[in-house]
Amino acid sequence: MSQIQLHADAALNAIADAGLKLSDIDGFATAVETPQQICHYLGITPTWVDGTSVGGCSFMLHVRHAAAAIEAGLCKTVLITHAESGKSNIGRTPRMIGPDSLNGQFRTALRRHHSRQHVSDSGFALHEDARHHA
Repeated sequence: MSQIQLHADAALNAIADAGLKLSDIDGFATAVETPQQICHYLGITPTWVDGTSVGGCSFMLHVRHAAAAIEAGLCKTVLITHAESGKSNIGRTPRMIGPDSLNGQFRTALRRHHSRQHVSDSGFALHEDARHHA
């Protein structure tokens, strides 16, 4: 299942659970994927969208933004989705990870550790290597 399909599955389940129809949705918010991609996939044309992406708290901001949009009369019913396949990246285009990023530095250190390790998957090898070079 692709990441967009995961969004659609979550969206359709939430809409059904709330007793709504797709046609009731006039506001939409999500992060990572663009709101336009998900709306197009679902076949909806909302009057208000939010694609704020600030990390793990994006969806808390979406709730606040949705409440403000409803209060301002920009929309009446907002759908907020989240879908992620995690580290497996199933159905997702791999992102380039820069070597100077935190993730890139971790991966580089991990590769170096594995290339120096004499006994595979053994804490003993790392301990002996560290003692030898101390």
